[in-house]
Amino acid sequence: MAMREALDAACWPDRLALRFGERLALADGARQVSYADLAARSAALAGALAARGLAAGDRVAALMLNGAPLIELYLAAARLGAIVLPLNWRLAPAELGWILGNAAPRLWFVSEGLADLAEAIAPGLDTVMVTDGAAGADGYDALLAEGHGAPPSPADADERPWIMLYTSGTTGRPKGCLLSQRGQMISLLAMMGQWGLQPGEGLLLSLPLFHVGGTGVLFAALASGARILVAPRQFGAEQAYRLIADEACVAAAIVPQYYEGLIACHRREQAPLALRIASAGGGMHDPAFIEEIRTALGTELLLGYGQTEAGNYIAYLRGEEQLRAPKACGRLLPHLDMRVAGEGDAPLPPGETGELLVRGPGIFERYWQADEASEATLRGGWLHTGDLMRLDGDGLLTLVGRAKELIKTGGENVYPREVEAVLLEHPDIVDCAVFGVAHDYWGESVKAMVALRPGAALRPADVASWCRQHIAAYKRPRFVEFVAAMPRTDTGKLVTRDLRARPVTADQATD
Repeated sequence: MAMREALDAACWPDRLALRFGERLALADGARQVSYADLAARSAALAGALAARGLAAGDRVAALMLNGAPLIELYLAAARLGAIVLPLNWRLAPAELGWILGNAAPRLWFVSEGLADLAEAIAPGLDTVMVTDGAAGADGYDALLAEGHGAPPSPADADERPWIMLYTSGTTGRPKGCLLSQRGQMISLLAMMGQWGLQPGEGLLLSLPLFHVGGTGVLFAALASGARILVAPRQFGAEQAYRLIADEACVAAAIVPQYYEGLIACHRREQAPLALRIASAGGGMHDPAFIEEIRTALGTELLLGYGQTEAGNYIAYLRGEEQLRAPKACGRLLPHLDMRVAGEGDAPLPPGETGELLVRGPGIFERYWQADEASEATLRGGWLHTGDLMRLDGDGLLTLVGRAKELIKTGGENVYPREVEAVLLEHPDIVDCAVFGVAHDYWGESVKAMVALRPGAALRPADVASWCRQHIAAYKRPRFVEFVAAMPRTDTGKLVTRDLRARPVTADQATD
């Protein structure tokens, strides 16, 4: 097999079928899909899409819940050299509508539970409806029946964009990151080394597949021949515990918010657990949190740092290592180069703080229809992450700050300028500032400082309600403090240190 063929995702389902055959690949409610089935179904879907006119380079959108159909769509698009556009269904209709207009997909797949949202966004777009959680007489299964094998893949499939993920917008508009087949295939090899799954071992997957965090784990698990249990939409700690225990899962890709409930369930039920490794989101967790999970559940934690533009995770570390270095966020994955850079992108020695730059095959190719932003982010051949890091002599990275003031709340990214732009559209708000504050459950929460026009009267809940009408709910301020005027310098620049120094109090809560 030529190296080029080994690094494309077009032939990947067939290679998986040869290796793992009738082993169960996906358990998605009533849908039980073997590796052989996965190859056949993705080939049939590719053939059906080709018959509908989808060709290499075309975009196909997915407003879909996690499940076998979405995974099959990823693989079918790879066979065609087409580009999958998985949409974050948590976004507001206006945000999703803008993304669809920018990406201009030929058609889209919609989970039936999201049908009303789809109708509000793009009622005229060619739609394939997917029944949630079970096979049935829906548009998706009817489409599969139309396919009779995949057409030949493009010769340059490995170099083609495969996935387009939209980032949160720093200036009010998100940008589409194009990730190549070759980059994703190499990235998954690095991820396989971190998770260490064996053929047939069970993985509980609840991370959303419209983020690189979810797809990175998914692809690594498929390449390992694992048995992937896809969590249903209505899912919480109790359901996670039952699946982990009943299905003898050795791994779990879940959000940190589940662990308190998992520990409570285990202390109550004391079911035997095979759990060997589990995700806990980004690093820098409280050491007591890490130790409690490891002790109570008997599992090691895998902590990751990454971003969409990197195409996957950038750095990982184990909970055991986090206990020794509580502020560390990871150790660079082996498929990447890095530089902690100062002025002019010059490398800095260990111990000094600068912007983290990374490069390697998994890095995004460019932003969709945004050449200037692409050149700025990838200047000099390095991805400029916008994160301020410090590298110690042992190779551990510590996140010192975020050059772009990104807020990470519950696994989602929020850019202050996007929220500020929405706030300033309110007729009673004359000035504002948005930033992140520590939160025990979400890691960080969004706080807004707001100055009102004379005579206006708003409550914190009114401000949050206004934001919900225009942006995703998770981007809304959870705390709002009203001030007479913002602290600014003579040049008009906000004095952010003064804002962050002010306390978060109960009367500022919006919920």
